[in-house]
Amino acid sequence: MATHQEGKGFGLGTTMCGDPKIWFPMRVTYSREMKVKAELDRLGIESFIPMIYKLVDGDMPQQELVPAISNLIFVRSTQERISGLKSSNKTLEPLRYMIDQTAQQPHTIMTVPDRQMENFMRVASRTDD
Repeated sequence: MATHQEGKGFGLGTTMCGDPKIWFPMRVTYSREMKVKAELDRLGIESFIPMIYKLVDGDMPQQELVPAISNLIFVRSTQERISGLKSSNKTLEPLRYMIDQTAQQPHTIMTVPDRQMENFMRVASRTDD
């Protein structure tokens, strides 16, 4: 994963990246990642949630496709657009930037380069064993 430090500042000392579109790994509170993804899809914003099949108990046990990591979604957009939507769209309000704790500058927002994200999506999109 990468971090972005160039650009203009935004909010509580976080750093606004200058790239036009980039992948942001983001937290979604209270397991609302599928609802958030549906809204991003409706708005034409690219996003990705790694999924796995999980055995669901019930009258007839069956496998269900569920997020592999709770509360995680990857969003490809500009930081300006995501931040604007978080404040103006109730469904996207639960999105939270992930901060890179290892970065030299404090409050550096975590990002993933396109090439690494493409490789990750290729591997994570396989839902077979």
